Amino acid sequence: MKLGHIDYLNSYPFYYQMLEKAGLKGVRILSGLPGALNRMMTEGKLDLSPISSVKGVLYILIFRGALQPIRHSAVSHKSCP
Repeated sequence: MKLGHIDYLNSYPFYYQMLEKAGLKGVRILSGLPGALNRMMTEGKLDLSPISSVKGVLYILIFRGALQPIRHSAVSHKSCP
């Protein structure tokens, strides 16, 4: 599994066990800035990662078919031509 990692102090508790104590077998940690991790998630390069809340909501709506993607990160509602 590929896990995204933001090297910010407020995310440290989540990663503490993996980074400081004992790594998890089969987990590869990829560090990056939030924008880069957002992009890596949409490209399928990460299996799990913290992402921005706005992007997360957009991904859910797109996945459920409520929104359709336009180009890279813009979205439109199905009723809009």
